[in-house]
Amino acid sequence: MDVLLGLVSALCFGAGDFTGGLASRKASAIAVTLASQLIAVAFIVGFVVLVPSAISVETVAIAVGAGVCQALGLVLLYRVLALGAMGILTAVTAVMAALVPLVWTFVNGERLTLMSSLGITIGLVAVFFAGQGPGDVHDAIAHRRHLALAATGGAIFGVSNAFVGNFPTDEGTGALLVVRLAAIAFLLPLAFYGLDRTVPVPWSLLKGPLVVLTGVTTALGGPLFFWAADAGSLAVAAVVVGLAPLATTVLARSFLRQHLTRAHVIGLGLGFVSVSLLVVG
Repeated sequence: MDVLLGLVSALCFGAGDFTGGLASRKASAIAVTLASQLIAVAFIVGFVVLVPSAISVETVAIAVGAGVCQALGLVLLYRVLALGAMGILTAVTAVMAALVPLVWTFVNGERLTLMSSLGITIGLVAVFFAGQGPGDVHDAIAHRRHLALAATGGAIFGVSNAFVGNFPTDEGTGALLVVRLAAIAFLLPLAFYGLDRTVPVPWSLLKGPLVVLTGVTTALGGPLFFWAADAGSLAVAAVVVGLAPLATTVLARSFLRQHLTRAHVIGLGLGFVSVSLLVVG
């Protein structure tokens, strides 16, 4: 069940990246992110109403940390995308985002079966290939600071995922709402005064279909990831959700007729092998 929930979460996040990328062609990326986060909050409120949950002060503090890490990770991701050689840099970000929860679970004493360990190892390689787009690998390697920035952003995303994956079962929906609110609180001043001084947040974006789809799909992806980690292993859930770029790639191929690179094809193949091993394991 954890693998299935992780796959659906990956599909949601991949679809959100696709629609968010399209929306960012017409507006500031930070503005699109903030608007989609607001829509996601409205959607998650519905989850809280349907599945009410009390939430402890300790969980609130962890959720705030997860939200700030999530928002900071987004900011660093945008910075990485602006550096060039984005293929290898986004791949490093994706691997680190999956690797940190894996290390977290190992440090906390979780041990995996041989099949699951093999599936996770292949999955990390698949995540690396899945995250690649057009980019000059040699140029990125020549600029170690860029690689360090990409790794840092991915690690911060990974910390956020580790926090979310460890929310108590009966406090998950409330905690996820706090995560979104904390992310918005962090992004709001950046949207108005920080990364994009020339483009204010266009509130009309809240009515745009692409932004609405981005908000709804990412809102679904969060609870699905939490349920995947809660149903099984955080490490497995993190690696499976890390395959989200493959969903984005397939959507871009289907709707925009974008060419599949060799890296994407390898990532798709390895992703299938990884998921198969994780199901068996």
